[in-house]
Amino acid sequence: DYWRFKVLNKSKNLDEYIENFKNFLELEQANIKSVVYIWKTSKPFNRVIGESNIIYIGQTRNTFNARYKNAKSLDIERGYFNRYYKFLIEKYGAISIEIIQTNEPKIEEYNRLMEYNDKHKEYPPLNRSIPTKPEKIK
Repeated sequence: DYWRFKVLNKSKNLDEYIENFKNFLELEQANIKSVVYIWKTSKPFNRVIGESNIIYIGQTRNTFNARYKNAKSLDIERGYFNRYYKFLIEKYGAISIEIIQTNEPKIEEYNRLMEYNDKHKEYPPLNRSIPTKPEKIK
């Protein structure tokens, strides 16, 4: 079964963005195990076919907090803010993170990425690697 939660981050400067992101990591919803998370903008943007507001689809058997709270991940988020998020927020509005609890996060992530690719003929812009099909659905 799914459990969904969304958080909005419309910060236009790095310090505010990281502060809001750290605050999100402390919420109960960011501490649920076995999740798929979908990063979205408020407004859709063009894709090869159609439009979408999804910028990234990821998963963890652990919690979103455990995935992102370490210093290395926060450094990556700082870089992503400067490279991508600031522009996306200015052009397409606040970024939301949807957390979906699922028993099979790898399969759920894979299925959502395949659905996105089927619809738009490409993956979300921040999903840079082609997903490997999980063993259970081969």
